Amino acid sequence: MPMKKADLKRATRERIIDQYEANDCSVDEKKAGVTYYAVSVAGSNQRIAAIYGSLGGGASIWVKEAAFQSIKDKLNPNVTKVEDVDLFKRGFQWAIHFDSPTDPIIDIVVNATIDIGRARWQKTLARREADKRRAEKRAIKDAEMAQRKRDPWS
Repeated sequence: MPMKKADLKRATRERIIDQYEANDCSVDEKKAGVTYYAVSVAGSNQRIAAIYGSLGGGASIWVKEAAFQSIKDKLNPNVTKVEDVDLFKRGFQWAIHFDSPTDPIIDIVVNATIDIGRARWQKTLARREADKRRAEKRAIKDAEMAQRKRDPWS
């Protein structure tokens, strides 16, 4: 007996969530008109993907441009439904739709978003560390300059 549509959607969504959680990502339920799930690399405040429903399908993962470009050649345009969602201004450019929890491209999409997300998070951490070092150097220089400044009223 085939699965009911609601069961298929739930199973697809749960399979995607399980895949992210198995790879040390946090998945947070959010609401913005609809319920969706925001995905982040562990310890990060940056979103690497979002899990939404799919009209006519099981679920969709909204991904950033870099993640989509990294897997574009692995997707069959005649089989995989990909939708431009950049106009929604949610921080993602493409929605990749899945028909069932056994869809083989779920793993490809999940792994790509994790790889790109981890690389982006590492760049952010390195930039923050460099900003912190520059701020510390600036504070030292400002303190030195304050000591050398003459008081015009003395």
